[in-house]
Amino acid sequence: MLHGRRSRLGVVAVSIVALIWLVTCSSTQGADGASCEKSAECKSLHCTAGVCEGSDCKCQGADCRGRSTCDEGWLCTRIAATTDTALPQCRQQCGGTSGACPSDKHCDNGICRAGAQAFSLTWLNIPRSRACGSRVPCEYIVKPTDGITVDKYTWTFGDAPPVETTEATTTNTYATGGTFAVKVEAHATTGAVADLTTTEIVCDGVLGGACDPSGAPCCEGTCGPQSTCK
Repeated sequence: MLHGRRSRLGVVAVSIVALIWLVTCSSTQGADGASCEKSAECKSLHCTAGVCEGSDCKCQGADCRGRSTCDEGWLCTRIAATTDTALPQCRQQCGGTSGACPSDKHCDNGICRAGAQAFSLTWLNIPRSRACGSRVPCEYIVKPTDGITVDKYTWTFGDAPPVETTEATTTNTYATGGTFAVKVEAHATTGAVADLTTTEIVCDGVLGGACDPSGAPCCEGTCGPQSTCK
């Protein structure tokens, strides 16, 4: 009976080992750049900030856990994972004399990270010192994060179909005054996309002209009781 119990325990132990192997060594694990929630989902066994990375490790040995060193241009470091304990890993260096990252990675604090580099946009002429008026060009200028090359901007002004430009500045002429939702999307050469929004209150009417008290403000003066800009 004791022998039979040991045999069953041995089978259970083998099954557990096999299950662990399937979880950590399965060919279905994500390659570098794939989305992940835990390190076991990655081929490299490293999930960092929701992205698999490190399967292209260049080490002089099996890993960099004290038994080997990294090849030139690579750095052995501990990587903080989102849901797992940090493990040592070789990571490709970038910047300075170490070289640039491959096209599917970006440089982040001297280390090549999987995926395109995230960036942001900033308005250069909003908030405005003076409101835009209807029937005259209203200018928009944005600036992407330094070091980012944008090859296309898509602008939506709330009064017409989207417009595409290759420049970070454009104009829109509103036919009437009112409140409009404005959005711009910037598409970087790396494949990353950033967007920025604002609300544009376009004025309408000059001194002595007709106005609508419940609509857009007068470009000059205020809308009086007789619906006239004064």
